[in-house]
Amino acid sequence: DNEHFKGSFCDYMLFEIENAYAKFRRYTSPDEHPFTSPSLLSSPVLPPVAYPATLVPNSVNHNARILSAYVADLVPMVCDVGDDNNYGSSAVADVAVLQALSKRVHYGKFVAEAKWQEDPEGYARLVGERDRQGIWMRLSDFGVEKVLLERVRAKAATYGKEIGGAGAGAAGEEEEGGRWKVDPGKIVNIYKDYIIPMTKDVEVEYLMQRVENS
Repeated sequence: DNEHFKGSFCDYMLFEIENAYAKFRRYTSPDEHPFTSPSLLSSPVLPPVAYPATLVPNSVNHNARILSAYVADLVPMVCDVGDDNNYGSSAVADVAVLQALSKRVHYGKFVAEAKWQEDPEGYARLVGERDRQGIWMRLSDFGVEKVLLERVRAKAATYGKEIGGAGAGAAGEEEEGGRWKVDPGKIVNIYKDYIIPMTKDVEVEYLMQRVENS
């Protein structure tokens, strides 16, 4: 119950929302991963869906790492220090962002499967050698990553700008007479230092399990 729940308010919000979603079989989809242990979530009230067998069975779930990085690094990076007392709306926003990050990062499984299909022998050899760094490098396309980061910066600068330049927090910086809610460079760093590496770690771990579970 509420009085005996162990965790932060964000943890509690995650559990309550994910427990509701679990009843409607959200986490039976191969591209969805709960932060809450599945053993604590309710069973679906809807019949199962027969999803295409795109992925091999695996247990890859990096949500604990995502949550830890979000709390320790990402929130302090983009939010001002202080207490505005908006605990409920903040927790709702936290859950939305965490679920979006989780879906983005774990989509790496599908990327890894597609790359495996292109070169099964090459990846099987690296997995057999337990060469995680070799797999990481084989998965990487630094030209594509560079273009992605440029797009992230452009979108963050376009959609994150304060209208009229008034009322921006300390995180914003001046640009052409206006201010950003969050410096686009920080959003780029979040992708470069967190989202992309986490996604590739998911890809590597999925390929390791793909061979082991085949």
